[in-house]
Amino acid sequence: LILWRNHSDQPASTFQLNTVTYGMNSSPYLAIRVLHQLADEEEVDFPDAACILRNNTYIDDIISGSDTEEEALALQDQLISLLKKGCFELRKWVSNSPKLLCNLPSEHLETPKFLQDANTPHFTVLGLKWSPTNDTFSYNFQPNSERKLPTKRSVLSTIAQIYDPLGFLVPFIMLAKCFIQLLWTKGLSWDSPLPFDIRSQWQLFIENIKWLSHISIPRSLNLFSSGNIELHGFCDASEVGYAAVTYLRCESSDKSITINLLIAKSRVAPLKRVTIPRLELCSAHLLAQLVAHVRTLFADRITSDNIHLWCDSSVALTWLQTPPYRLKTYIANRVAQTQELVPTTSWKHISSNENPADCASRGLLASNLINHSLWWNGPTWLSSPSSDWPKSTFSPINLDSTHELKQNPLTVLTVTPREEWSFITKFSSWLVLQRIMAMVLRFINNCRNSSRNFGYLTTKELQEARIKIFALVQQTSFHEEIDLLTKQQLCSKRIQRLNPFLDLNNLIRVGGRLSTSSLPYDTRHPILLPKSHHVVNILIDFYHVQYLHAGPQLVQALLSRSIWILSARKVIRSRIHKCITCFKHRPTNKTPLMGDLPLFRTTPSRPFSLTGIDYAGPYHIKVINLRSTKQTKVYICVFICMSTKAVHIEVVTDLTTEAFIAALTRFVSRRGLCSDIYSDCGTNFVGANTLLSKTIQSIIYNEDSRNKIQRFVTTNGIRFHFNPPAAPHQGGLWESAIKSAKHHLQRVMGDTTLTLPEFITLTVRIEAMLNSRPLTQLSPDPSDLAALTPGHFLTGTSLMTIPEYDLTDISMNRLKRWQLTQQLFQRIWRRWSMEYLHTLHQRTKWTTTNQNLKIGDLVLINTQTSPLNWPLARVIEVFPGKDGIVRVARVKTSTGTFVRPVVKLFPLPTS
Repeated sequence: LILWRNHSDQPASTFQLNTVTYGMNSSPYLAIRVLHQLADEEEVDFPDAACILRNNTYIDDIISGSDTEEEALALQDQLISLLKKGCFELRKWVSNSPKLLCNLPSEHLETPKFLQDANTPHFTVLGLKWSPTNDTFSYNFQPNSERKLPTKRSVLSTIAQIYDPLGFLVPFIMLAKCFIQLLWTKGLSWDSPLPFDIRSQWQLFIENIKWLSHISIPRSLNLFSSGNIELHGFCDASEVGYAAVTYLRCESSDKSITINLLIAKSRVAPLKRVTIPRLELCSAHLLAQLVAHVRTLFADRITSDNIHLWCDSSVALTWLQTPPYRLKTYIANRVAQTQELVPTTSWKHISSNENPADCASRGLLASNLINHSLWWNGPTWLSSPSSDWPKSTFSPINLDSTHELKQNPLTVLTVTPREEWSFITKFSSWLVLQRIMAMVLRFINNCRNSSRNFGYLTTKELQEARIKIFALVQQTSFHEEIDLLTKQQLCSKRIQRLNPFLDLNNLIRVGGRLSTSSLPYDTRHPILLPKSHHVVNILIDFYHVQYLHAGPQLVQALLSRSIWILSARKVIRSRIHKCITCFKHRPTNKTPLMGDLPLFRTTPSRPFSLTGIDYAGPYHIKVINLRSTKQTKVYICVFICMSTKAVHIEVVTDLTTEAFIAALTRFVSRRGLCSDIYSDCGTNFVGANTLLSKTIQSIIYNEDSRNKIQRFVTTNGIRFHFNPPAAPHQGGLWESAIKSAKHHLQRVMGDTTLTLPEFITLTVRIEAMLNSRPLTQLSPDPSDLAALTPGHFLTGTSLMTIPEYDLTDISMNRLKRWQLTQQLFQRIWRRWSMEYLHTLHQRTKWTTTNQNLKIGDLVLINTQTSPLNWPLARVIEVFPGKDGIVRVARVKTSTGTFVRPVVKLFPLPTS
């Protein structure tokens, strides 16, 4: 509806179109739908015209014809009458017969006068130019004559104007398609001029376009109603593309034969290189699609027997006769589709020089296409009787040579045993497993039988579950033996000496030699179980815990009443060894190999340049004032040389940081500065009580105290080294000195309370005595030299040596005297190297190499309490030495993270 008015003061008028509105999306449908409706309503009176409206009408154009003028006149009358029923008036009549136009009004004709000369105009029929006089189609294409340099845009615009819906110009258009592909490979922009070498090719193509106007194609196919119609298709491929073309061969009743080019298609080869046989197969696939389309148009005239398809590729023809499943995917897909579209028997072989699709696959200039008889009429023998056609000499080739056969995969059939009962390995408790199995068997029984069991499990059900579990274990471990015993053959040697047999439950039992005894049946013939199975392990655990963590011998005796386990003693001992509760009562650990001595223990150096420190005490002394006497505590700080084992003892009155620094100051003032000091950093000290341990820990761990000590040692150029906590064995040198000092103090003092001067005097004498101990074993020979002692490194002789005579009055050159002194000390160090150092070779303990702790291992930490109270920890970091042996590890407990020596860590058996 349209609302319209000529002036604003006029009312709007309503207009309705009486025709189809041009330009709308629905316009083509509306035009065709109305004509189809008219054909349906008037088909009874005008059957031929109704068929024309349905099949030969294109929007508002009707194109049809007949074999004779009489039939054409009758059809014309039907069309005019039918369309008048719908108030449609046919106009623009055009025909190749003047007789059909003479009865029509001149205003209904396309041209007022039908000319019978060369000046007859050409009419456009569905994009093609048709000459009514000659009844032929032709082309009249004029390319753009502008004198501009060609670009990719102008090239595509020119080629797109060549309209060839039926493919008559396929050989020439193939050249255009290849040229477009060439432009794309060059990567040119849309408006960039073509390079000179490409421009010359384009110029040759443009010059050939004018030859298209000389091509004329007959419109009529000359289909005789009583004749025979055959459809012939040809396909071919080259390196640039592939094509397919079809011809209609019509043979009349008088044996005259006409050949007409029907339809053709072409495709360019992809830029990615494809083998020629594959392109040949693509052309065959394209031909099958064309033939399937043409066959639908001539469904009433063309049958499968009248279809002949020709190909010059033996490889492609072999593929088309091969089941698709044997071919690779690319080939198989196209072969399968081709076999669905056309019969396999329709394919025949032809020589390349007789194949009209050859020129279409390679391209042909228009000047050569005009008179190309092979293209327009097909091979010459096509116009001859079928008896004169070439005999197909094709024989299938060996597909292995094409490398396109699908590789047959190696199929291995794996038979997996049924695992319905695999859940028996998922339980860690025998009681739980037995009860679960009993419930499963009860469920099976309740499903199969009408009498069902409910409530608590009975003893009988538990016994049946036990038998079922043992049967499943034997089926897993002794399936070969069961087969042999079932066949009454000898079983394997591993159980043959037990004289096994199968009972009523198909269980393997031990025959043995006790069948005549009065023992119970299960004891005389126990059930045989393997030595390595999860069920055997949890069964041993059950008896071990059930009988209050019984030992291996008792557990074996209990099991042997009804069960015989292979290598039972070894299996039971190994399993009980993994009991965590038993391990906690008697924990054992695998101590690492004793480490090598550090470099400073084996290298000569000035006494006390490398020093170890430790505390001992407290000791009670009395302080005498003018009026009273009271007791107080003092401690001893022991300094020991790491290379000569020389000892220095200082008395300290308390355990403060200041007292320690004062003792260290007195030590370095008399013995010289140290380069390195080594000390414990642990949770206890040998010989120290709880108070001493806590106090020393406060000195070491307190940040303020450590800062004070650090400032002092830094000022004096001393480096402090701390051993790992709870590792007194790593400070064995000073621990031994502490032990010796305490030994003499306890025996000399006894219960006596000394004053401070007396106590200092006693400690100094003990120091002298310790420094006079021989470092090496004494020789029974009286002529040997005196034993080497630490005092030799301090004073040149033993500190306990009797004073010698004064020899100062004897004259001697001073230089020689000094050299003599130097020689004396060199001899002392030589004796140290020869007599003492080699005694350190031997490892007194920890002489075997064991497996290192690993991150993630569960361990118990030795805390000097009952093993049942030792905390559980997990190793989170290890510190291997230079030899790769881990002697220190960092562990994490529920309360924190600690560094501990490996000798204090006891790995659980599960680790």
